[in-house]
Amino acid sequence: MNLDNALRAGTSDELVPSRYALRVGDIDVLVISDGVLPIAAKTIATNADSADLASWLDDMFLPPDVLEWPLNVVVVRSGAQTILIDAGLVVCL
Repeated sequence: MNLDNALRAGTSDELVPSRYALRVGDIDVLVISDGVLPIAAKTIATNADSADLASWLDDMFLPPDVLEWPLNVVVVRSGAQTILIDAGLVVCL
């Protein structure tokens, strides 16, 4: 991964950049978007009172029914080591 190439790659005709690169000290960090997952708002707070959840979503200017959950991975390079970090997503219905 070359930080300069990654930054230039995000300047194409994409409507929304699918990657963001930055340097933290001597470490290159590249965040790559794999899009969004539409997810029912109630799944983010299964044990919350529905009125409280609706109020909170409204206060946060979020839609009351379906949220768009961003799916991202991070690639970290330090020296000769490259690490892919993918926390995954578990949805319990």
